[in-house]
This record gives sequence, structure tokens and C-alpha cells, in this order.
Amino acid sequence: MSSITISRRYARALFELSREGVDLAAGLSALVEVASVKEVQDFLEMPDCTPEQKVKVLKKAIGSLSDELVRLVSLLCERGKTSLLPEINELFEEMAREAEERVVATVVVAVKPSAETRKKIEAAVADVAGKKVELEIVEDKQLLGGMVVNIGDRQIDCSVRGKLEGLRRAIAA
Repeated sequence: MSSITISRRYARALFELSREGVDLAAGLSALVEVASVKEVQDFLEMPDCTPEQKVKVLKKAIGSLSDELVRLVSLLCERGKTSLLPEINELFEEMAREAEERVVATVVVAVKPSAETRKKIEAAVADVAGKKVELEIVEDKQLLGGMVVNIGDRQIDCSVRGKLEGLRRAIAA
């Protein structure tokens, strides 16, 4: 079974718990942040330590974990799957966004936009996506001008570089 399939099962279970009112998002993010530290990763992969010891260390590093997250970590430790935590978190967040009809759009621009321009971009992308939008702005000086918007697997290229490339292809044809 692939890791994405396994991660999706855990993420789905966590998502269902969150829909029942259990607050897991912050704890899961903190857990992933701590577990992504190289020394912690090495510790979690040590076969000499018991799952209980690993959970105890994670709880101490984070401060407190909900019972549901403690059970998740225990299961992952027992099965040697703690490396799946980032993927589980990513899938969990994706499920939460879908449930709230939100989408993350990455906007690549040559120069960081002003707050007013950002709001206009956000409104335009929300119209195209038909959902609430969370913008991630990425600067790319090679873009020259305009922007490239990535929404999921869709790309909308409104950049000067993209238009010049289109003209080049049209002339060459």
C-alpha cells in the first residue's frame, strides 16, 4: 500500500473527528513542526525506544497533545510510520479547505503587490475559482511583469514573459 493511501486514511479519520468538534489542527501542526526537526526524526526512527517513550518525548516537546493525537502518534510509532506526519497534516488541511470551500492559489509576480492590489487579485481569483481563496504570493524577478496564478492543477499565465512566449510560438508556426 502506498504512503499516500495510508496517510489519506489517517487524515480522513482526523478530519472526521474534527467535524465532530475535536480541535486537532493546531496540535497536528505543532506535532509536524516538532517531528520535522532532524534530531527528533532520528529519535523517532530508533528501534531501541518504545512507542511510549517516543510519545512521551513528543508530548514534552509540544507541551500538550489531545488524546486523539496521542493515539495517532502511538499508532504511527508502533507501525514505524512517523515519517507520514507531514503528509497526513497536508491531507488533513486539504480536506478542511475543501469542506469550507476554500482553495489555495499561488500567485507568482515580479514585484510584491500593494495591499489594495492584493485584495483585487484575491477577488479576481475567487471569481475564477468559485471559492474563497487563500493567496500565497511568490516573487520571481524573471517574470518581467504581470502574474502567473496557480489554482490546484490549473495555471493562468498573465505574465509578460508568457505573452512573449506565445508570440514567439505564433511567429515560428
